[in-house]
Amino acid sequence: MEITVTNGTVKQSKGIETPAALRARAIAGHLPRPELLSAATIVHNLDENFTGIRINTEAGAILLMLPVSPEFDFQLIHESETGPVILQAIKAHERGRILHQRVIAYRFSEALRTRGLK
Repeated sequence: MEITVTNGTVKQSKGIETPAALRARAIAGHLPRPELLSAATIVHNLDENFTGIRINTEAGAILLMLPVSPEFDFQLIHESETGPVILQAIKAHERGRILHQRVIAYRFSEALRTRGLK
């Protein structure tokens, strides 16, 4: 499922074809465990200018925020009641090359698994 946040309003969306949206779909499609794949929601927050993959857990929502620029890394954020907390950065580049979506999806899955979140 995909949602868009605009002017504080959340709507189900289809057809957003930005490079970040395409990358988020590709990463979500490579999530290695079926429970993650079915729980993943792609979020296009136009108010805060980011795209990410959100998964609800018992500890709250976890968001893999895509980098806004090629120089930055992915951010794993816990959306808690007290506000967002950065749990981990997942590198977007390694050895001078951009990591494949499958690698990012695996690292996201492992970060959730090792923390006991999913």
